[in-house]
Amino acid sequence: LSTMHTWREHLLNNPNEMDNRFYQPFAVLSYCRMLHTLESGTVESKRAGAMWAKHALHSRWHQLIQRAWDARPGNPSLKVRQKADSSDLRSTWDFMEYAVDFSRPWKENRKPIAPAPTRQPEHPKR
Repeated sequence: LSTMHTWREHLLNNPNEMDNRFYQPFAVLSYCRMLHTLESGTVESKRAGAMWAKHALHSRWHQLIQRAWDARPGNPSLKVRQKADSSDLRSTWDFMEYAVDFSRPWKENRKPIAPAPTRQPEHPKR
């Protein structure tokens, strides 16, 4: 949860880090994954996070999430040297703000993270 907030703050202070065709979609998918983790209580793949987000979040974000997913194939070392699409970059900043706002109930302890399954001790105490 704190990563969601601190990473956004870091990027706001260093906005050029996200202005490339690798990092911008990576940020979108990472925020989807973090939100999905909050909602489900389990850490799953970026694919699972993106699929969940397209069904659970406001439709405003669906195309941005799909474009981020579609941008995954390719050469990351080349993409990191190519500027991000300016419209997607602006939308990504807005999406990150939306994600932080969406996560506030968890941060304020109003919505608990789903508990992990309990594990029985190997040797019960007597």
